Amino acid sequence: MLTVENLKNVFKTSAVGTLLICPDAPHFTIAYANEACLNELNTTAADLIGASAAHLAVEGNKLASYRGILLSSLSYTLIFKKAINTQCYPLLDEDGQVAYLVFSLIMDAVAPLIEKPSINQMEEAQASVIFNQQSATILESITDAFFALDKDWLVTYWNKEAENVMQMSRHEIIGKNIWEIFPDATSLPFYKEYQIAMLENVPRQFEVYYPLYHMWLDVCAYPSKEGISVFFRDIGQRVESDKQLELAKQNYETLFNLSPLPMCVYDINTLRYLDVNQAAIDHYGYNYEEFMNMTLEDIRPNTALQNFNDMIRNEVNSGNIHTRLVTHQKKNGELITVETRGNTIDFGNHKARLVALIDVTKTIAAEESVKRSEQYFKALIQSGSELIAIIDAEGRYSYFNSNTNAILGVDPEFFLGKSPFNFIHLDDIPTVKLQMETIDTKKRIKISPFRFYTSKGHYRWLESVITDMRDDPAVGGLVTNSRDVTHRIEYEIKLKESIERFNLVSKATSDAIFDWEAQNNVLFWGEGFRENFGYEPGASLQFSDWQAKIHPDDMENIVSGFHQCVQSKETKYETKYRFRCSDGSYKAVLQKCTLIYNKAGTLLRMLGSIQDITEIVNHIKAIEAQNAILNEISWTQSHVVRAPIARLIGLLSLVNIEDLGPVNQEVFTHLHLSAAELDLVTTEIIKKTEAVYKSIT
Repeated sequence: MLTVENLKNVFKTSAVGTLLICPDAPHFTIAYANEACLNELNTTAADLIGASAAHLAVEGNKLASYRGILLSSLSYTLIFKKAINTQCYPLLDEDGQVAYLVFSLIMDAVAPLIEKPSINQMEEAQASVIFNQQSATILESITDAFFALDKDWLVTYWNKEAENVMQMSRHEIIGKNIWEIFPDATSLPFYKEYQIAMLENVPRQFEVYYPLYHMWLDVCAYPSKEGISVFFRDIGQRVESDKQLELAKQNYETLFNLSPLPMCVYDINTLRYLDVNQAAIDHYGYNYEEFMNMTLEDIRPNTALQNFNDMIRNEVNSGNIHTRLVTHQKKNGELITVETRGNTIDFGNHKARLVALIDVTKTIAAEESVKRSEQYFKALIQSGSELIAIIDAEGRYSYFNSNTNAILGVDPEFFLGKSPFNFIHLDDIPTVKLQMETIDTKKRIKISPFRFYTSKGHYRWLESVITDMRDDPAVGGLVTNSRDVTHRIEYEIKLKESIERFNLVSKATSDAIFDWEAQNNVLFWGEGFRENFGYEPGASLQFSDWQAKIHPDDMENIVSGFHQCVQSKETKYETKYRFRCSDGSYKAVLQKCTLIYNKAGTLLRMLGSIQDITEIVNHIKAIEAQNAILNEISWTQSHVVRAPIARLIGLLSLVNIEDLGPVNQEVFTHLHLSAAELDLVTTEIIKKTEAVYKSIT
């Protein structure tokens, strides 16, 4: 008796891949597959045994390459109960019936698909049909379209599936020339492949796109004595699936290789890396070849290996998406904290996992920093100098920090549940409300100083910044940061009164009067600045505004002199320099200042005037020029004029008057007197010139 167990011993040691198939057409259930067959098809016995050979033959696996041979061979062998060739043959039981069909995976062993036995009793009208009723039943039940051609290319058989695929009934085509029915096919691979099968007596298998029907076909043509038999099927879905698969593969490769996140694929069983992207190479410092020779354990510090092995054994092998924080070690020894997110995939012949490696070292450090900052911030809120409050959606205080006691003299609980306008001075409410109306668009506004209620009916001046955090569920309101500016406002009020007096004084003099408040760095210029230098008076200036108007050549000396004066705690400061006017010209000025210090020696204020001394300076320069001329005249008289006179007198003294005779003696006498008089005159001029020079210098 033929049983599967008995037959296993026959085929299991065979080097040829062999299938033992039940004769239950059209399913052809697989009963056994030997080890050589499993290796050839790259599958397991569990996936193969019990499956339909007809079904598997059209799946996207290696058995599909035997599709035409497998189905046609099994059908022929079952019908005629004899071997088509060494590749497919029947095993008969005691009653001569087919118990099992044996199919060997030998592609080059294909012989003519169907060799019809001599059937002399068939009528001539049925000569176009090459099968008996049993054969036709099988061919009609298979999922492939099938037709047969004789040597003259006449269609002799056209099954039901062929009618469905080609939308043409057998009555329209049987007995007609295939090329006349489908003339456009002659320019397609059909014609060439059928010719080869017919003339060279070899089977042909090919895939082709048929534009007329807008479909992809998988075609197998097998020669026989009568002509050729053709199996074909619409593989449009498979082609589209292949395209989608290829596109998905390309997308995977693109996403994997171009991903900015380090990613890897590893074998679940061996933990060896199967693939890594460029981001992983860049981040970890290993090159691709080094990764391919490593396992997951190689990037983990020794101290973490035990936890790692437990995780792999208990969590990862479950096949679920797995997320975990782990410690990795780079090639340079740096330890990093990584969030791994992995999922199980099929990678070639490997059961693998695709893992994204997200370095969260800096993120965790930042979170820790944020936590510390939050703790510090909370401490600041309670111990800082500002009043911090939250106004809820109802316009009432829902939080007030403890500074209310120190600043306002009231417990925080006193304000909770009440409107801020219950505590703002009536005269200031309209201004505060008007400014608060812009919070919806600006999200952060500054409220100008207003008076806020304190204990015992007093008010303090507050200046507030309001931030809209109503969308933040942790806050849900308007956050107000207020600081006490009472001293500043009171000082400004006093200063305003002082300025008014200052302006009155400045109107009484032509000098440019100024007042510099050193602590707030506010410089007030009086009316004299407009008249003398063209600048508008006002309080919108700073010390740097005055400094910038000093002539560049005078800047260093003037500024350093001022600072030395302050360091020496001198109360008077006087200096001269050139001051730039509004039109860009410069005027010579004399600046006189009084400096006011507090008890600690800190400069509080500098009051002074700047006097235009341009005319005086110019007058002095003119006098100096005259002095230079007088000095030159004096020098000329004393050296240039008097020198020749002195020489003349000297020469006259050498002349003996007695040798000159009476007439010449008289002339000589007059000449000598004239020289002496000229010397006296020159000497007198020199004395007067020197006296004038000394008086003006």
